Amino acid sequence: MQPHSLSLFNKKLYYFMMDSFYGLAKQKGITSMSDYLDTFDYSKNLISDDGESRLNAYGRSIDMFNDLHSGYSASPYFDEVNNKDYHYEQTFNKDRFDLRGYLLSERASALKKYNADHGTSHKLNDMRYSADGKYGYFSFDTFETFSTFDDGEVPEATLLTDTFYLFIKNLNEAKEKGAKRIIIDDTCNLGGYVTIMAKLLALMSKDNKAETYLRCDGNDAVLKTTVRVDSNRDGKFDVSDCFGNDFEFYILTSNFSFSCGNAFPFYAAHYDLAKILGARSGGGECCVFEYTFPTGQSFRYSSPYHVGYWDEGKKTYVGNEYGANPDLAVKNDFHDLYDLESVAATIEKEFPAHNA
Repeated sequence: MQPHSLSLFNKKLYYFMMDSFYGLAKQKGITSMSDYLDTFDYSKNLISDDGESRLNAYGRSIDMFNDLHSGYSASPYFDEVNNKDYHYEQTFNKDRFDLRGYLLSERASALKKYNADHGTSHKLNDMRYSADGKYGYFSFDTFETFSTFDDGEVPEATLLTDTFYLFIKNLNEAKEKGAKRIIIDDTCNLGGYVTIMAKLLALMSKDNKAETYLRCDGNDAVLKTTVRVDSNRDGKFDVSDCFGNDFEFYILTSNFSFSCGNAFPFYAAHYDLAKILGARSGGGECCVFEYTFPTGQSFRYSSPYHVGYWDEGKKTYVGNEYGANPDLAVKNDFHDLYDLESVAATIEKEFPAHNA
């Protein structure tokens, strides 16, 4: 059993951390996190001597923020054992993952049909092509990096599991096959590494350059990061490493597209790297921090570092918590966005200026 004095200490520490460092308090209209948390009757169980009750209280406390970045990790050493009541699912969390389940099903059906029609065995992150060869299409659900190889040929495993090298592989293939328009499915994307996202933006640019920004709540300082890539590994960072002069890009988004999956279309739209199709992306502008209590429990939370865009001329900062608005909105039915020929026909119709 966790000593009562430590439970009291942890609660005070938890309130201090949330008051001082929770990044979305302002967006949620909360001026005092500790006062807000104390309005809920279960807050008294944050200091409960019963581990299960304490676990449920912390779980519900964090779930109430409707913030997919935040969560609580229990300690079985102090009888905080997971049970069916651990999560109090607000509509944000539940509806988001219900939506993702629907999208995954629709997408899998479209891929199955494509493979049946073409006699292929493509996976979701493989590049597929329209009948006229003008469009390439692939999906990706995370921004991951597994680059542990030395100089030489990039291993096949890296091409499939490292998002940066997956993009390079697919875009080089599409270029060789003569495709001119690339559709990137971001609808089920959970997010990942900001650095990988920035590298993808540089790949999609015309000048091999991507700029991202972080604003700190504490002092309003803005950190600007400029990224260039060497995709062909010739030791140079030039326009031969990017694909913005080779393709027109289209990004498919949904209300689920979260964290970097949200920032990716946000920046792509801002820098005019791509047209956005689907539904407004799903937010998650804050970097994720984690804190561990002296007793071993830990919690993740949206930090005071916000991903967004700094307008140097106007001296204003725009975060991406409210998502990237699509150039072409799809309210309910995503089925046609997962059918390559259907979405290609839509692009031909809706974006004639891009059909030179």
